[in-house]
Amino acid sequence: MRRILILFLSVVFAAGCVTPAAITEKGLLLKMDANPKEVFGNGITTISVDVENQDVKKVRDVNVDIFETGSFYKIGTCRKDDFGNLEPKDFKTFACNLKAKKVERTIDNTVWALAKYKSTLSAVQTFEIISQSEFETRKKSGRPVEAQKTFSFRDNNLELILELSESPVIDKVGEKFISFKLKNIGSGFIEKLDRNDIQIITGLITNCPDSDIYIIGKEFPRFSCVLNLPGNVPSFLPVQISININYDYEIRNSVDVRILKGEVAEAPAAR
Repeated sequence: MRRILILFLSVVFAAGCVTPAAITEKGLLLKMDANPKEVFGNGITTISVDVENQDVKKVRDVNVDIFETGSFYKIGTCRKDDFGNLEPKDFKTFACNLKAKKVERTIDNTVWALAKYKSTLSAVQTFEIISQSEFETRKKSGRPVEAQKTFSFRDNNLELILELSESPVIDKVGEKFISFKLKNIGSGFIEKLDRNDIQIITGLITNCPDSDIYIIGKEFPRFSCVLNLPGNVPSFLPVQISININYDYEIRNSVDVRILKGEVAEAPAAR
């Protein structure tokens, strides 16, 4: 198993907050069609599958599989593992022929396809560390002391909520923490995050759990890491953290094809 990757970089001195990227209405779109939509036993229908990246960012390692055909046989290969990366607005398609089994009565048969791909949710957030003396000065002067402690980032599939144990973070004795809460907000499936799928690009965050994280329903269990403060903050210090969540996502779609009672004659085998 892999470990949470902690990439140590210098603390970035920057002020202000970073606004998460805008969200489109759709991410990767999976569409299916059948032609014809009614066949007799031994008849053949062609299933066409289209995938289009309607997100604002690239998705990686896209593969598509017609994985459930019901009362149809697959003719040839009904999967594509070589779609590769799709940039925004990129489009790919493929087709698969299915042969109907003979049925005793007319049935509506559902054919299912899935698309799997990799994506990344990125979060960049600035917050403030202040000295104990600065905290007391602000408190005595009546200036606002409390600051935002919860920050939300999302794409079409995943939401990340970061929460500081206190804000502003005061440079004093005692451990400080930052908690992570992840939720599947899309219409697809995500099973787990491996330990190095969560890339924390700052030396401020340490002692994160060393284990894979499995989703329960639509949410992952909340976990916390230690904030490793630089120490000896003169007055106040804006710091920036960067986090990348790499994840595998799966979406599904289906199309119905009616198999009629009766059958068509099969072509004789070539001699």
